[in-house]
Amino acid sequence: MNEVKIRAYDYQNDEMIYGVGITPESDTSIPYKVNDEDESFQNFSYYPESVWLPSAGVKDKEGLEIYEGDVLYHPMQGKREVYYPFMEHVASFGLRNVENGMAGTLSDSHIYEIIGNIYENPELLGGE
Repeated sequence: MNEVKIRAYDYQNDEMIYGVGITPESDTSIPYKVNDEDESFQNFSYYPESVWLPSAGVKDKEGLEIYEGDVLYHPMQGKREVYYPFMEHVASFGLRNVENGMAGTLSDSHIYEIIGNIYENPELLGGE
């Protein structure tokens, strides 16, 4: 089986931690924050003040791995935020249009370019 790719944003140190992952052979479980009410990620001892961001398992047009929280860009479609899950009953990644909030599933990832993420580049969502 393949490794589960996850990165984490460490709020305490204000940095993205790459290369976090587990394999089916390991006994490590990675808690994942699904929503604001779920605080299970705080039980993980290595990075207690972090949010875990799974890989979508696809790459952008430059060959970079796409993770939840990335902001993608396409000249004709604008900026899109990657989020998970797309719907409560659908285990897929979604894309939310930054300009109007319209959402759809992440497909044709190879036409987009990663321009940042919502943790290190919040200004990409129109905020400060």
